[in-house]
Amino acid sequence: MSDSQFVGVLIGFAVAVSASLITTFTAILVNNARLTDTKEALRAEIGSVRAEVGSVRAEIGSVRTEIGSVRSEIGSVRAEVGSVRAEMRSEIGAVRAEIGSVRSEMSAMEARLDSKFAAVLAQMAAYQMDIISKIAEIDNRITRLER
Repeated sequence: MSDSQFVGVLIGFAVAVSASLITTFTAILVNNARLTDTKEALRAEIGSVRAEVGSVRAEIGSVRTEIGSVRSEIGSVRAEVGSVRAEMRSEIGAVRAEIGSVRSEMSAMEARLDSKFAAVLAQMAAYQMDIISKIAEIDNRITRLER
């Protein structure tokens, strides 16, 4: 191989290597550009996710505030129910006492009625005996008159 052939082979080899390197570097640059685009898209997506997370956190805070409000309201309602229960128990106690008083009065009235009823029965028995004796007396008079 002559010098000019050798130089030609070297130049051909250099051109081939250069073309291969240019293709490789171009591919690397294209991939780098794609990676840069992908990285930017991922950054945008991460920003969107962060914004969504912030929105969710705000909503969670709102829900927690509402839960606190509901718990407070439940406490108020429980206190009111306790107050109403106490009032009802007091009223029930008063009604029970009144019922006891009415029962006592009824028992006393029943006893008086029973004693008066017994007196009326005794008086009726006395009237019956008196009527029977008067009927017997009238019967005797009629019998005497008929004779």
